[in-house]
Amino acid sequence: MIIKFPKTPSLFSSKIPSIFTYSRQISWTLLSLLPICYFFIDKPVALYFEHISTATSEIFTFFTHLIAPSYYFFVLPPMYFIVRFIRKKKKAGDRVLFLLGAVSMSNMIVELLKLFFARPRPEEFFEQHIYRIGFFHAHQGSYSFPSGHACTAAAVMTCFSYFFPKYSIPLFIFGAFLACSRIVLTVHFVSDVLGGLLVGFILTQYMHKILKEEHLHL
Repeated sequence: MIIKFPKTPSLFSSKIPSIFTYSRQISWTLLSLLPICYFFIDKPVALYFEHISTATSEIFTFFTHLIAPSYYFFVLPPMYFIVRFIRKKKKAGDRVLFLLGAVSMSNMIVELLKLFFARPRPEEFFEQHIYRIGFFHAHQGSYSFPSGHACTAAAVMTCFSYFFPKYSIPLFIFGAFLACSRIVLTVHFVSDVLGGLLVGFILTQYMHKILKEEHLHL
């Protein structure tokens, strides 16, 4: 099976957000880091953050709420209806639809991948020393890989990178920072977060291509 990533735009095109100039490099870097993190980084980083202070936990809990998928599923549909049909703003409505589509599609794929990899969360590593990729292994708790919150962060920030090209790099860095809150709170391993970022980043670009072909104003 050959994985095809979105084509890398020309570096000299003034209309292309700068982060998409490096789309392939970012995608392959995230992908190549997954096995490295799984074998060498996930466990020591999880153990480092196992006993964080209450103050640190509260700060990063706030950050992690900003990228909760359920928040976007709750807010974006009524926002689209208001903007598109009540305020009659087509371009703004199309952008809200793009956000909703990117977050929805990315998280749907994440849920399928979680069922396939069936990876237990760090909590079970701490308490029962379970650390594995299960591949459809039946499990009582929720699965860990890839992170839905990290996927949402990447999807949202990639959308905003299309809206505000000049700020695409700091936007994506901010999204990655928010995603790292999942590592600090020890609800995900490092590779879970990288996997979520990869899924959100790639699928949002494909969603953008699909909607542009439908002549939406993004």
